Amino acid sequence: MKILLLSTKPRMTKKLAAILVVAAGVVICSLVLFAGGQEKTKAVFANEISSKNIKTESDRVLFLEKLGWQVDAESVEVQDVVIPSQFNDTLKAYNEIQMTQGCDLARYAGKKVKRYSYDLKNHPSGEEGVKISLLIYNNTVIGGDICSTRLDGFMHGLTME
Repeated sequence: MKILLLSTKPRMTKKLAAILVVAAGVVICSLVLFAGGQEKTKAVFANEISSKNIKTESDRVLFLEKLGWQVDAESVEVQDVVIPSQFNDTLKAYNEIQMTQGCDLARYAGKKVKRYSYDLKNHPSGEEGVKISLLIYNNTVIGGDICSTRLDGFMHGLTME
């Protein structure tokens, strides 16, 4: 799912194209499945858990712990990402997930943000290979997701479902 927000030019292979198609389907299915939790999710970014002043690794891990998640801090992957000025259908669907959390990536179009991804240890599905990502701009969490790395996987917002 890293390719959703990258501004670099990835090589388009058949496998990558298949992953993009499946990812778009997962995002759309996730929207339908998790739309009911919208009010709960918006609370993440509505002062119940502060998304501001997230400056250090321990701040990020603590933020995720407050949401009920356990991560492997040593597994962190950090990536500079440019939010595109124009959203394609896949990014629009991804932003829908963000909007259910009270975020809107459209506000950050053209901006460079950091994406921190961790291995998630306690997803309720029990599935291995689940990642949790935070998008951070100026020390503020502006979005994030939880996704399975399996081809038939899932994606949803940051709250426990």
